[in-house]
Amino acid sequence: MFQQAMQAIEHRDYLRARDLLTRLIKDHPNHADYWLWMSVVVETPRERIFCLKEVLRLDPKNLSARRGLSLLGAMPPDEKLAVPMRLQKRDWQ
Repeated sequence: MFQQAMQAIEHRDYLRARDLLTRLIKDHPNHADYWLWMSVVVETPRERIFCLKEVLRLDPKNLSARRGLSLLGAMPPDEKLAVPMRLQKRDWQ
């Protein structure tokens, strides 16, 4: 079912992905990855913050959740979480 949710996200079918992830979380509420991916498909920043806080509750060192909460203003900025400039550069050609 997780693979189906990932395929739905890849195809931008967020409603289906949300449905699948909801079922997965219902069966496995302590699975941080399910909460992290749920934060991608929920509709509001409030829901996104809730999901990311659940990730941190389950995995306090999760960098993706910390970055997301920082970007959403739910956590203070942390210099250690900044993505290095060399990784931000894109090849525009």
